Amino acid sequence: MKALKVDFGYFVTIQTAARIYGASFFRMLAWALFSVISAGVVCALPIGLGYANWQLHGDAWQGLLGGVIALIGIVVYHVLSNFLLTPAGCVILCDQAIRDERATFSEALGRAVAGVAVNAGSLCALFLVYTFLLLLFLFPGLLLAYWLHEISPPAAALAMIGFALLGSVFILVTSMLALPALLLEEEGASSALVRSWQLSTQGVGALVGIALTFLFVQGSITAPFQALGLAGLGALVHAALGLFLPALMVAAYHGLAAEDARLLGRA
Repeated sequence: MKALKVDFGYFVTIQTAARIYGASFFRMLAWALFSVISAGVVCALPIGLGYANWQLHGDAWQGLLGGVIALIGIVVYHVLSNFLLTPAGCVILCDQAIRDERATFSEALGRAVAGVAVNAGSLCALFLVYTFLLLLFLFPGLLLAYWLHEISPPAAALAMIGFALLGSVFILVTSMLALPALLLEEEGASSALVRSWQLSTQGVGALVGIALTFLFVQGSITAPFQALGLAGLGALVHAALGLFLPALMVAAYHGLAAEDARLLGRA
């Protein structure tokens, strides 16, 4: 893959991400809808049959088995639509935007479908690795919260929130580079992780700042909708803002890849 002359830094990365977000928003939105529908089609049968079996047999073992199957189907649907299909396809679409590739709407989405399909196994492996890493961060927080609960319930809650935030920022910072590396360099999950660590060490401070800014802005904009009882509208705004994350991933990846290749865009 040919490296681009893209600068890296806190402000320039956010600015570049904003440009490609605006250029590819409607394509990303269409891809997100496609991802939700595709995941729904895949998971509708086990969820429906499992739920019907649970309703029919109640607390009998057949009903409990049906409930477990339905629950697994719901989890798989959530993972497919929100953590595998949507961000992966949006990364490919944002890469087309940052390269100013002239592709029609259908051509762009077709490339996203092909890229995700080819790397499906590696995407699943990468998700499992990051889930394991996130659990490693959450486990100490749960232990500390259990120990603090009898002493101070507020301190226990703060411990859980602190470790959850730390784990989320860690996952966000590292996945910002691993996912583009996997899809754009066509590497496996392990190679993408190595590439991610290699690049992230060059700009970890800016990456942490970008990740915290993204989480803060997304939370502060959507929180008022929840407070006003407009949960549905808040969910839509949250999803639209969530599409800014792939743009940040691509902008940060290309900026650090350019620095790594000594191919800097600035004078």
